[in-house]
Amino acid sequence: MSEQTGLRIGLLGYGYWGPHLLRNFSNLGCEVIVGDPSADSRQRLKENRPDIVSYASLDEVLTAGIDAVVICTPAKTHFALAKQAIEAGKHVLVEKPITTNSAEARELVGLAADAGLQLMVGHTFVYTPAVRKIREIVASGELGDIRYATSTRVNLGPVRHDVGALWDLAPHDFSILSHVLGERPTTVSGRARSFLQPGLDDVAFLNLEFGSGAVAQLNVSWLDAKKIRQMVFVGSKKMLIYDDLSADSKVVLCDKGVDVPGYSESYGDFKLSYRYGEETPQVLEDTEPLRNEAEQFLLSIRDGAASPSTGKHGAEVVAMLEAAMKAVETEQTVPVDYMGARLGR
Repeated sequence: MSEQTGLRIGLLGYGYWGPHLLRNFSNLGCEVIVGDPSADSRQRLKENRPDIVSYASLDEVLTAGIDAVVICTPAKTHFALAKQAIEAGKHVLVEKPITTNSAEARELVGLAADAGLQLMVGHTFVYTPAVRKIREIVASGELGDIRYATSTRVNLGPVRHDVGALWDLAPHDFSILSHVLGERPTTVSGRARSFLQPGLDDVAFLNLEFGSGAVAQLNVSWLDAKKIRQMVFVGSKKMLIYDDLSADSKVVLCDKGVDVPGYSESYGDFKLSYRYGEETPQVLEDTEPLRNEAEQFLLSIRDGAASPSTGKHGAEVVAMLEAAMKAVETEQTVPVDYMGARLGR
């Protein structure tokens, strides 16, 4: 690995995310080599970035003297590509979800740990300035004990044909909630419906329970009249609103709540106190989430720096998704089985 030019990165996939990842890793001083089996994608790369070398296969990329592999290909290909890269001794950053099932995710986590390699997952929302600020506020105790959280992630489209809305959208909420709250859900229940494509849900409503006693409710859909990306965290002291679509006030701290009086002798003495305090927009750092993610990957490789989206975290999110799918299929409350997802880093 060259100290002058930075790490050599093999970027697999030049579709939607590929150009953005290429730009960020290049701007961070890395030499990027692209691999994509599509001749059209390689031609587009040649037109946009004629300075970048490209290959049609991972085998060719692995022999180009790279230090790490970044995978932004369809989810069904993640496991095989990541496994091949790890077995070749390369650090790996893979787009979410890490794999399409827990068994494969745990296998990748174990392989990376045994080889002493970094395995990171592209849960990009945990690298946004907004979510970083929310985690900071929650950890400070300013909200008090978290009582519940709600999340609405809906829009009219885009409809996917490989996975349903739950697998497409809920990973964002699962990763944000577990990162912000510092704990994972223990059970999931909910309902989902498929209106457009048999077997692929268009809308899902999920209920999560956490060991601390906190609960969360999620609504994900690509069949809604209006685009909404909003989360609310209600604590025993204050509340917080996160509106990802807001141009100037993405995170607002609300000094609002209901105070319960101490013991009283009679019903007449028992009066709830409603607090309507200030709503304070939070100042956020001005950074690009994908750049933050790329920087974290490079830091993890160079210094072993802890990441908020390790392979372990990615495997846990897949376990949450599997439990959610079972819950909506059976319409029962399902415990989240993390099993060996604790392995490694």
